[in-house]
Amino acid sequence: MVTGPTEHGIQADVIFVIEGTAVNGAYLNDLKTNYLIPTLEYFSQGGIEDREYVSENSTTLYGIVVYHAADCLPSPCTETFGPYSNPHKLLVVLDKLEMVGGKGESCANIGEGLATGLQCFEDLQLRREPNTASQKHCILICNSPPYQIMIQESYKFAGHTIEQLAAIYQERNINISILSPRKIPALYKLFEKAGGDLQSSQTKNYAKDPRHLVLLRNYNLKERPVSPQMGGNVHNTSSVTQIPLSPLQSNDSPNTNQVQQNIAPPNQQQSPAFRNQTPQNITVHQNVPSSMAAPMNTARPPYNPQIAAPPNYHPAGVNIATRARWMRPYITPGAAAPTNTQGSALIAQLTQPPSSLGLNVAAFGQRLDVKRVVQEAKRLSCETSQAA
Repeated sequence: MVTGPTEHGIQADVIFVIEGTAVNGAYLNDLKTNYLIPTLEYFSQGGIEDREYVSENSTTLYGIVVYHAADCLPSPCTETFGPYSNPHKLLVVLDKLEMVGGKGESCANIGEGLATGLQCFEDLQLRREPNTASQKHCILICNSPPYQIMIQESYKFAGHTIEQLAAIYQERNINISILSPRKIPALYKLFEKAGGDLQSSQTKNYAKDPRHLVLLRNYNLKERPVSPQMGGNVHNTSSVTQIPLSPLQSNDSPNTNQVQQNIAPPNQQQSPAFRNQTPQNITVHQNVPSSMAAPMNTARPPYNPQIAAPPNYHPAGVNIATRARWMRPYITPGAAAPTNTQGSALIAQLTQPPSSLGLNVAAFGQRLDVKRVVQEAKRLSCETSQAA
């Protein structure tokens, strides 16, 4: 048997008002791990274990209120669970909650949940001794803004708006804290109406995810930095390793170490009816003077137009750099082709016009003579065989 703290424990009444729709159930495990379990550890002043016996007059009492959206009608909008003096039992109940419904509703019955939470605080006070003063905390866990309608189901607070309920929480010294997976403007307003200091809450960051909304009043969790701190001077260029310069600086090679010079043309005065055709983020490249261009790689030898070649490859006395690109003269249609002075058989074959019958094909007359000779030979062989 493990006995809970009796003298040094925090005496508090904690009610968790949870939105029971599917849009909030998708983030409940994340919120439970990052915020709900640390909250239970804060009020339990230690680890969360399954205690068999604790004194209800000297420890924290917990309760759960689950509210739904308008799609739950005609069923009641709220459900209650508890009270529990063992935080482990509260976690077991949280794991068994069915977070369903909501459909296309963009809001939920936060007002009904807060009104039911006020009645739960009245019931928990009856469990305490009359002269016992305990802290009261209402932790709202939601992912939807409230309906802008009056309370209907809670008979004791029927006709009140959600702003009036927030004022009642402040009058009864009940601290409202808000946990949400996204930042909703209506929740900021609700927190401020209930007596929360919105300015000081924004200077402290308890959210593990920057998209989460964590507004705490009169209790703390693990605080995280508001923004990441940059270590050292990141703009100190003396400690940065210099990247070797590219040998082709004139071809617009990317170089992060070279300071870019402003070579953009001056802005010309244009009529207001025309926009500037050059985008601001694009630099127009101009012909850079030779003094500004980076030198070529000294390890590469200069280009020599007189390259060693076989004999008769370059005619003597002809400069390769200045000679005409077209070596063969243009031949007009109908003119005779120039004679081949080198006597190449390949060039002679190319310059000779092809036959109309194609390559390696004999003329029609030659083919008839061969056929006649074959027929005469056959006739003579037949006569010889008959005579024999």
